[in-house]
Amino acid sequence: MTPGMRTSSFPGSVEDAVLDLALSVAPGGGSACVRFRPAAGYGGRRYAVYVNGRRAAAVQAREDETAAVNVAVTPGADISVHLEDLGDWIDPGYDPVFTARYFEELSAAQLSFAWNGLPEIVQRGDANGQLANWSIAGLKRCSNCAALPNWPTRALLGVELSDAAGVRTVTLYAGNAPVAHGSRTGDGVLALSEQKGSGVSGSVTVAYTSGAAKGAVFLEARWPGSYQLHYATAALNFPRTPETVSDDDGRSNRFRFSSAPLAAGLYHTAIVPMSDTGIAASAPVAQDVSVAEPPAPPPNLVYQSGNAAATVIAWTASATPGATYNIYASALNEPVNLGAPAATHGAGTGTLTQVLPASTGYPGLRRVIVRAISGGFEDQNANILRIEYDASGNVVPARPNAPHIRAISVSAGRTISVKALYHDAEADAAPQDALLFLVPESSALDYASPAASAAWSAPVAGVREATLSAVAAADGFYKVALRARTGGGTQDTNTDWERAYLSDDPPPAAANVEALASRG
Repeated sequence: MTPGMRTSSFPGSVEDAVLDLALSVAPGGGSACVRFRPAAGYGGRRYAVYVNGRRAAAVQAREDETAAVNVAVTPGADISVHLEDLGDWIDPGYDPVFTARYFEELSAAQLSFAWNGLPEIVQRGDANGQLANWSIAGLKRCSNCAALPNWPTRALLGVELSDAAGVRTVTLYAGNAPVAHGSRTGDGVLALSEQKGSGVSGSVTVAYTSGAAKGAVFLEARWPGSYQLHYATAALNFPRTPETVSDDDGRSNRFRFSSAPLAAGLYHTAIVPMSDTGIAASAPVAQDVSVAEPPAPPPNLVYQSGNAAATVIAWTASATPGATYNIYASALNEPVNLGAPAATHGAGTGTLTQVLPASTGYPGLRRVIVRAISGGFEDQNANILRIEYDASGNVVPARPNAPHIRAISVSAGRTISVKALYHDAEADAAPQDALLFLVPESSALDYASPAASAAWSAPVAGVREATLSAVAAADGFYKVALRARTGGGTQDTNTDWERAYLSDDPPPAAANVEALASRG
């Protein structure tokens, strides 16, 4: 997974501004949750989420707070995730897919095609032959030309030709809306400029005799009905059977296709437009693309020993034989800089270890990523190992995730009951029990003295539940907080709390009571 930027974004790569990018796939596949946390200092920003090079979602995220969004995925398929910073203001039309696709090329084992279909321009009317050699650019169906009913690959432009004292004028219309216009003195090539931001421009050769009113002459734009996509490691010799055909349904002006995963190698590719009457373009658009299969990422990344002065990490060797490794380690409480490895490691088998450079400035959290390298390509995993140091530089045992308060209820006897939820995804350690903390609102929470504890339920789709109860000593407002604790006694670091009022006082008697007979 890779984070990605735009002109209103912070400078640099998003991968240096995002903490703890993680992906968890739902049981059975079909959907996944993408979570990340912008580093402090980046403010509230909007991020686009790309899955396998295609925009899947957009999410607003605050600095130093975890954001999450669900995306659709293909069950059982390889998944890559890319984040792109859309800036601190919202532009619904901004889609930096080119950046996502660039990152895809670094690790993808498949071919992705993207192209625009160009229409053929056919003139109708103009019996006097006053207009010729049309060149039109910027046509977009469902936007700046009128769709031809029952022909999704065709559209119409109305043409108006007039003359005033030897100045020839041509105007193009989509329905009744002018989309391009131009004038010149005398006959010859006349340039057409867009009107009202239509995006349509071009040129035409004028030989004026008597003009043409709007509606007498039309331009019919005919887009290809389909596109043949060819790709192979052997040279492409036409005619040949295409690997696939992409039909034009008239809904888009931009087309994309991604192949199934392919073996590594140099692929010769070509796109051949086909007319809606089955005629192939005379000149296929050809390009050579290298597909390199990235190495398998190394699993089981863990802290082993050494504390801050000489932290030792361990991982299992990549399944790709001969792979070497880049080890990336952040400064405390900072993102991982994926542009400069902190250390490298040679090829090996089984469990591999590496001593990291000494860390300073503790207490704090260090983030580590290990990536495999093979054939000049680095895998793109973002599997982060979080290592926490205390004020003395000693490693704190792995913590569980923070739980959430689902519901609070109070009852007589100043009794409070709290229903808690816990999500297993991407936890550094498994929780054993839930802890409830209850103190008067004017007091500080003491996380060494829980008011109650309860075991978590077995996880269902990665979610656990627990119910905790406690009794307050006196009437008043209280802080209610939750934490999770591991079997070794390590708590999460959540400091959020909610307010609750607990009291055994009876309510006052009702006033101004009237009891009357009534029919209803």
